[in-house]
Amino acid sequence: MRSGPNACRGLRIPSLPAWTFALLLGVAAAVCAQGPAPLTWGTYMATDGHATHLEWKTQNLKASETADALHLEVEPKTSGTATTVPLALAPLRLYTITMTCRRGPGTRLDVFVKWLDAENKSNQRLMVWQLPDRFRVNWWPLSALKTTYAQRFCLPPGATQPTLQVAMRGHPDAGYNYFDLYDLNLTRGPEVPYGPRLGPNLLATGTMDAADANGMALGWTFWGANPDAKVLDQDPDGRPARASRAFLAIPAGKNCILAGGTIPVQPGRAYRFSFWVRGQGDLSPGLQSLEPDQGQRVADAQQRPFHVEAADWQQLSFDWFAESLWIDSANPFMGIGTQTELDLDDFTFQLVEP
Repeated sequence: MRSGPNACRGLRIPSLPAWTFALLLGVAAAVCAQGPAPLTWGTYMATDGHATHLEWKTQNLKASETADALHLEVEPKTSGTATTVPLALAPLRLYTITMTCRRGPGTRLDVFVKWLDAENKSNQRLMVWQLPDRFRVNWWPLSALKTTYAQRFCLPPGATQPTLQVAMRGHPDAGYNYFDLYDLNLTRGPEVPYGPRLGPNLLATGTMDAADANGMALGWTFWGANPDAKVLDQDPDGRPARASRAFLAIPAGKNCILAGGTIPVQPGRAYRFSFWVRGQGDLSPGLQSLEPDQGQRVADAQQRPFHVEAADWQQLSFDWFAESLWIDSANPFMGIGTQTELDLDDFTFQLVEP
């Protein structure tokens, strides 16, 4: 599972017959021409069912191998990455990463799963690490002590060229900027059921018909900045809601996050989050993955950005996966840009069924 650079300098050849000398020179030249052996550490289960070594390429990192660990170092106040070559992983299947490691106490370190979507655009998911046997609060960084972590993910339909990437940022002080990877295994789990059918709407407050005393839609709130959003039955031009009695009108002027309540989910399943929008601006709808005991986040939020230029109602949607370890429920939200002025209506969150 481990390999190091080939040593090609200082090769001492004793007195030998001419044909033997020529043969050894040819072998030495071939070895030196190959350059360093690939940096390999860890294994994964490929789509053909065989265990395969992870092969890494580094950028702006110093990499070395000890008897039991891959050691990565980054210079103070600089950034670097270690990225695998593309992996033979299948979309719509659960994969679990189990990693034993320690992090230099001054090192900023993130691990991503990356892939290209059906439009050849780059996507990524940050791994928010859990412990293999119990929940771990999301704001704890990786330990400076040797510890084993785990997390689970699913590639969406059409995903290609998946890779793992370790991204490091060095602390200003030298001597603390390292990452020791003792073991990494990526195991294949069950397929995620997926097909053309959708279940019932699981959002109890999908329509914007009911409002509180301040005119805000019941069941929804704003995290952070609170714009002067109101539930209306028509806009200033007299245009009505899409199909129900009212809609939520959000004026331009503030970066804000609109959030709904928590929704119970089935681990290992796919869901579709949809809504109708009218107006212009930038949106980033998404869902947080939550555990049952404390409602803490157990994974990076799955989001999709949209740019809206719609004079009339337009439906937008994306698929979300209940992929994470210890997941029990989801929390829908929508990031809204400063220059965004729009109307929102008819949210749905539905189980995708075969």
